[in-house]
Parts: sequence; structure tokens; C-alpha cells
Amino acid sequence: EMEREIGKVKSGRLNSDANPVWSSLGPAGVQYSLPNWGIVSGRVRAIAIHPTDPLTVYIGAASGGIWKTTNGGVNWQDIGHDLESLAFGAIAIDPNNPEVIYAGSGECCYLTGILQFNGKGLFKSTDGGQSWNLITNGIGTITHFGDIAVSPFNSNLVLSAIASGYSYTGDSLPNEGIWRSIDAGMTWNRMLNVQDAYDIVYHPTDANKVYAAIGGGNDNAGIYISTDQGISWTQNNTGLPPANLIDRIQIDISQSYPSILYAVIFNLDATVTRAYKSVNGGASWVQISAGTNLGGYYDGWYDQGWYDLCIAVDPANPNHVFLGNVELHQTTNGSAFFPVRPYGGGNHNGGYTHFDIQKLVFSPSDPDFFYIGCDGGVYKSTDNGQTATSQNQGLETMQFYRIASHPTNPHILLGGMQDNSTAMTTDGVNWHDVTGGDGMECFFNPNPDTIYTSAQCGYLLRSVNGGASFDFIANFNGAWIAPFFMHPTNHKILYTANRSVMRSTNAGTSWTIIASNVALEYINTMAQSQVNPDHMIFATGGTQGPVPGSQIFVKVSIDGGYNWSDVTANIPGETRYIARVVTDPVDASTMYVVRTGFSPGNKVYKTTNLGQSWTNISGDLPDLPCSDLFIDPENINNLYLANDIGVYLSI
Repeated sequence: EMEREIGKVKSGRLNSDANPVWSSLGPAGVQYSLPNWGIVSGRVRAIAIHPTDPLTVYIGAASGGIWKTTNGGVNWQDIGHDLESLAFGAIAIDPNNPEVIYAGSGECCYLTGILQFNGKGLFKSTDGGQSWNLITNGIGTITHFGDIAVSPFNSNLVLSAIASGYSYTGDSLPNEGIWRSIDAGMTWNRMLNVQDAYDIVYHPTDANKVYAAIGGGNDNAGIYISTDQGISWTQNNTGLPPANLIDRIQIDISQSYPSILYAVIFNLDATVTRAYKSVNGGASWVQISAGTNLGGYYDGWYDQGWYDLCIAVDPANPNHVFLGNVELHQTTNGSAFFPVRPYGGGNHNGGYTHFDIQKLVFSPSDPDFFYIGCDGGVYKSTDNGQTATSQNQGLETMQFYRIASHPTNPHILLGGMQDNSTAMTTDGVNWHDVTGGDGMECFFNPNPDTIYTSAQCGYLLRSVNGGASFDFIANFNGAWIAPFFMHPTNHKILYTANRSVMRSTNAGTSWTIIASNVALEYINTMAQSQVNPDHMIFATGGTQGPVPGSQIFVKVSIDGGYNWSDVTANIPGETRYIARVVTDPVDASTMYVVRTGFSPGNKVYKTTNLGQSWTNISGDLPDLPCSDLFIDPENINNLYLANDIGVYLSI
């Protein structure tokens, strides 16, 4: 579908005089209120460092493409904005020819969800990232790369680890496993057919030996060793937990003492991460730092090893190892790990990086240079990891959930972002965070001194001084992106929802449940008519049920949200996840439902009679997951739809 749409763009068949012109408002980094975190950007999942130059680095962002620096992050060049994928999970440089770069698209994760995006294959550059070729031969066009490794002894020999991660494509894809190329990445064959292949490391002195880390929580999980350059593999879990408890696993090898390897393993049932060490080349393993929490601390210890997990061994010191989870951890004796908090305190705010550590890489030529990829972007250390500073200025990689504009000043914007709070700009250029957490729904009162923001799962905040400070007003433990909006004419009335619908009549100071347990699962999208505020619509997304889509409901109210009628069965087409419901700006009886996921011609439906009947207006939209719909209030024939490839306009 993406190839067909890109073909239309390139051929000019999608060009129209009615198309708007877009320009970037950034942010090219957000100034964070925690000084030690500095400027933050979006999630970085992949890092590769030039084999002889520690200042030349490539990074892959979760939604922001591929970026390159030649001065250690002072400046960045966007070298991936024209590629068919903007999500990258792995990058590798040919150590024998550093102009050759491999970038694996798509992020991997143990628990599939809506936070990790799929890619569409492997991209290769032979000119230092200035141009790229897409390769799908063998590995396919839907990919979630865990790792890519080029043999230090043979540039033609490349191995890749592929897993899964995006809920709309499923958690058991047909191309998962360890793949091998003997022609420098042009064609591929799968050598290990397993789920959730996460990591690969070459032995630094034995050209035949390679290690792979396989998760998945089944009999195939664990450490695999190949002694024939990746052709055949032997599982060896001696000393590791039972294979069914190895849900995600990452490994690394000591470059100076290659008989020493480290592994970090996450188990979902116990929600715990454990570290292991081998001193005999992977023949057996022992747990190290037993009893140590290897997640992160905020209001108590918690572990996200299903989402962020990584490990790196100092090339010059086999006892010096960093481990990443919610927080960064370090051992200097090869045994005991401790959180890295040079700024003090008893939680992750004392670290020198944003939390949620995704990738750790030492420079192969100078281990004093150490780069950290996390949900706040990329950080660099020049003293072997003892201190580090943000290198995010210039990176445009933020993942926005919602944006809001000031009622009178178009340069003042507010936006909620994945893992990077809610940020604000007053000049359309420079951004700073105003409230924490994962930034979600946000909006301005027509009196712009009053501003509302929210964080994940319905954590609601209010400012009465134009965003200078915010106060907590409620937490209703709802959907990841919980509804939160203002009545169109009475600006003291606010609404939010979990499985029930709540209303405040005093700007959020107190709340009343006006429709109790009206949904079987969390309401994830809700809208109110701007013409007749008694007319409302909500939908449950369908992500909480035992079977995907089993608890998707669309309901309509005509009395201001007190009573709701189920109109789900009236909507034709296959029942799918619902990303958004929208009300028409001029007709109180007209509403829209946006379905997402993959289902041809099953994207947007319209009702003109409050849900009694619906018309499929998907038209020629591609079969790609959809996110949002906007109706131009000055010309209601103009509909804008957002999906995984871009913005579409119908006139």
C-alpha cells in the first residue's frame, strides 16, 4: 500500500492546487525543566559509531528517520526523511568500509502495542548515508529489526535479527528469526526460524563464531551459538532461566576478553529483569547482581524490560558494563549493578539522561566515547560513561499525540508527546516542557490564561497563568490517551472518561460521574457537537479485550452525556479498532468514525442521523492504519485524514 501511494506522489497523481503547503514548526529539541537532562528529542532506538572516528555517529529514531553527525552531536543531518519508513530499530556500519551503512526499519518489542511502529525492510547506503536502497529480498516488507551485524572479517557477511512489535501487524510475523546475507545485504536467507530475535554479536577474534539472543517466552528462547559463521545454530541455556521465562533478552561480548559475555533477561510474569554472565564463551551462565532491581525508581520500583532493554560492555574493560531499562545501571566489577545517578536523589531524575534507555554503544576506537539512546533522544559521554550530556539540538524526532493552538496567536502552540511531556512554544520555534509524563490531550480556554493538559491514562492538569505553572485536578485511570475536552459554549464545563463519563462544571475543581460504567472497556475517543452540545459520541478502541476488537463499541448521546445508545451494529464493514470519533462543525446530527488497523476500504464512516445509519466514505484511501480526521469548519467538504504514511485531503 505504501509503495502504491508513494508511486502516486512521485507521478504527480496526488498533486492538487487544493493541497496545503506544510512547513516545520519543530521542535528541533525541547528544553527540559530538569537541568541535567538538557534538551530532549524523540525516542532513539538505534546507534552506530564510525569504527575509527568517535564523533561520526548514525542514529535511528522511532518515528523520525535516520540522522547523522560528524561532530559528536553538535550538529545533525537528516539523511532519512525521503525513505519509505521513518521507524528504525537497528543500524550497523561495515567496520571494513565505513561508507557502507545498514538500517533496519521497524522497532521490536516483546509486548506488541501502538507505541512501536513497523518498518518495510532493510535500507543500505554505500555513500555514508547520503543515498539509500531498499532491500526486501527474503526478509519481506513488514519488519521489526532488533539488530544488524556485519562480520569484522568479511564485509559480504551480514546477519540480522527480526522480531515483532506493532499490534496492528500482530505478534507472530512470518519473517521473525535470524537472517543471513553473503552478498553484502542484497539477498537474505533465514538460518534460525524462531520468534523474537533481538540481538547478534560477532566474536572479535574467531571469524566463525557468532552469538544470537532469542526471546519470546517459549521453548526456543535463549542464547544461540554458531561456529560456522551463522549457518547453523545451537541453543545453549546452561545457567539461564527456563526458556519459557525468557521473554526478552539482550547480549554483549567483551572485545578485550571475548570469553566473557553478559546477558540481560526480562520475564513478564514476574515483571523482573535479571543479569547473567558467562566466563567461558557462552558455554554456561551465572546470575550476577542477584536481588538488585534493574528497572527504575519513581514512586516505587518498576520494570519495563519488555519495552526498553539493552546492555553494553566496555571494549577495554570486561568488568565495566552498562545496562539499560527504565534507568541506566552500571557495574565496575563485573558483578554488582547500581543505578547511575550522578545528580543524586533516590529516583531516575538523578540520572544524566532521560529515562527509558533503548540503546547503549561504546565507540570501538575510543571507549571514552559512550552514546546512549533513550526516549529523550541521544546523550554522549566523553569520560567512559561517568558523565554525559544531551546531544539533541537540531533533531526533529518528537512523537506528538495531540496539538492545540492558542485562540488568537498562531505562534503559541501546545503539544503532548510520547514520553516527553507536554511542551509549549510562544514563537513557533523554541519549545519548553510545561507538564510531565507522556503528554496527551491539551487545549486552551478562549481566555488563554487558562490552559489544560493531560498525561497518560487520564491524569489531568490546569494552568491559570498562561502556562507558567500547572496544578493537578484529577486522575481517572482511563485509556492511554483518555478523552479530555471543554464544552463549546460554557467554558467551565469539562469532560473526561474511563469506563464511565465524568463532567466538571467548575473548570475541573470537582467532578461528577454522569454515566456510570457505560462502556465495557476504556473509552479512548469522545467528541461533542459544537452546534448542539447535547449531542455526543464515544468509542472504545478494542485494545483491552481478550480477542482484538471484541469490545469495540460506538455510542451516541442526545442529552449531554447522561444516557447513551449503542450504534455499533449500525456501522457496516468489518469491526476494527477505532482511533477517533469526530462531530461535524456545522451539522449537529452528523458524526464520523475513523477505523484503524488493516482492512481494505474500511476506514471512515459518516452518519447524518446520530448514528442510526452510516455511509462508508473511505473512498480511495489506502489500507493503512488511520489516526485522525479533521473537517474544515469554513468548508465542510474539505476533510483531512491522517494515517501511517501522511495526510490525505478530500474536497
